[in-house]
Amino acid sequence: LLTSDLAVGARRDFFPEEQKILQNVFEKWNHEQYKVVDIYSMVSHLNGKASRLVEIRSTEKGFPFYGAIKGKDGTFSSEGLYVSKDLAALWNVQINDDLKVGDVTMKVSGVVEEDSSMGLRGFSLAPRIYFPLSKLGEPGLIRPGATGSFTYHYRIQDVSAEVQKAIKSEIYKNI
Repeated sequence: LLTSDLAVGARRDFFPEEQKILQNVFEKWNHEQYKVVDIYSMVSHLNGKASRLVEIRSTEKGFPFYGAIKGKDGTFSSEGLYVSKDLAALWNVQINDDLKVGDVTMKVSGVVEEDSSMGLRGFSLAPRIYFPLSKLGEPGLIRPGATGSFTYHYRIQDVSAEVQKAIKSEIYKNI
């Protein structure tokens, strides 16, 4: 469900000093990382002329390290705009339909049929869309004071309980 060996998150974006601390902690370990930002916002389906609240999951290359996101056609890319099967059913969304997210209009790349990161997740306020993290700054959705879930995920080579404990201790000591 976590999609990684270790995740460090907050309800706001990390300050540059905190990012530097994380970089210093993890440079001692052979690792990979990606960032995920989850926020809620209104999104418009331009083809269907409808708007609604959605959960926007912004991801980047590498997501997820563990588990899988499977599109209706079997593919998923963090560089495309994907909609959950729930939203596709509600709006009758088709591939290449236009969605307006903030100030940006993008074409739908696909429909997510399975998301192992949702696992035992309970109630959600809104259906999910998957949005490229590289474009999250463009629509004006993330502004000073914006709240959401900002999380760095790490996959650590040769990870063990002792390594995780050491990393966790160093993070708590320095942040």
